[in-house]
Amino acid sequence: MQGGEVAAAVVGGTGLCVLGYAAAFAPDADAFWLASGVGLPCLLFAGALQWLSRRNRRLDPVATAAQLKVQVKDRPIPFSVCVRCRVVIELPFAIACPRCGVAHDCVAVSEESERSIAMAAIGSD
Repeated sequence: MQGGEVAAAVVGGTGLCVLGYAAAFAPDADAFWLASGVGLPCLLFAGALQWLSRRNRRLDPVATAAQLKVQVKDRPIPFSVCVRCRVVIELPFAIACPRCGVAHDCVAVSEESERSIAMAAIGSD
């Protein structure tokens, strides 16, 4: 885990504890809303930290563009490709790359015509 992910886990856990306490032990509605006013922002802040840490992560590519194009050309369908990490993903319809966590750089190849789209998305070095 990176620093942003640890901070998100700590803040999110704090938010959940405060909300749990408020739901279980709040003697009146005022205490519940006060605890919710602390717990919910903690959870939102944790989500933002997690999103930012994933968004800003830059990993070194696994393969060169030429190596990845050879893999894509010879691979049986279906599969997915992460053009950011330059890695072939075994899952045919990957929601996001398991290595970098980014969804918008994944190209799903489920038909032969989509193979050329993946090749074009890889680009060159």
